[in-house]
Amino acid sequence: MDGFRHVVPIEVRFHDLDALGHVNNTVYLVYAETGRLSYLAELGFTLPITHWSDFTLIVVHTSCDFKKPILYGQKVAVGTHVTAINRSSMRLDYRIESEGKLAAEGYAIVVYYDHASNCAKPIPQEMRTKIEAFENDKLSN
Repeated sequence: MDGFRHVVPIEVRFHDLDALGHVNNTVYLVYAETGRLSYLAELGFTLPITHWSDFTLIVVHTSCDFKKPILYGQKVAVGTHVTAINRSSMRLDYRIESEGKLAAEGYAIVVYYDHASNCAKPIPQEMRTKIEAFENDKLSN
């Protein structure tokens, strides 16, 4: 997938379909979330999540442009990459392809969040460094 170093395959489940027989629009965002979590795991920011406060990156905005329907049994893949890192937030763009063709694209803005103090915190330097290295320093700040 051009422009994306991180790509994860998605298996379309029967449960993902709506009454019209294609993947429901809300499921596209679940696919994007799968790509986002897989991207972070590949860079070593793995879960285990044992408590809700373990979620340090929270989504504050998401956008999705739907291009074509996805049907049961089709091969789907999600490409994810970080396009901007700010003090406490970053933008992750995604592309969802079905059978090698664009099905949807969009982005999410996530904030590094401290649940104990109930506020955003600066993105840790280790996370920033790993993302910048993975993206070959092609980020806007």
